[in-house]
Amino acid sequence: MNSLPEKYREVFVLSAIQQLSYNEIADIVGRSLPSVKTDIHRARLEVRKKVKHYLKV
Repeated sequence: MNSLPEKYREVFVLSAIQQLSYNEIADIVGRSLPSVKTDIHRARLEVRKKVKHYLKV
C-alpha cells in the first residue's frame, strides 16, 4: 500500500480499513463525492495489480 499515490492511499485506507462511507470520506478529505469514488476505484485497481501474482484467482 505504501507504493500507492498518497491521494489514492488516503481514500483507500478510509474505505477499506476504516470502513467509512464514500460521503464520510469526501467530508474528511474535502473532495467531491465523484472524485472520492474515482480514486477508490483506481486504488483498488492498483492494489489488485500489485497482489495479483501472489494470489491464484
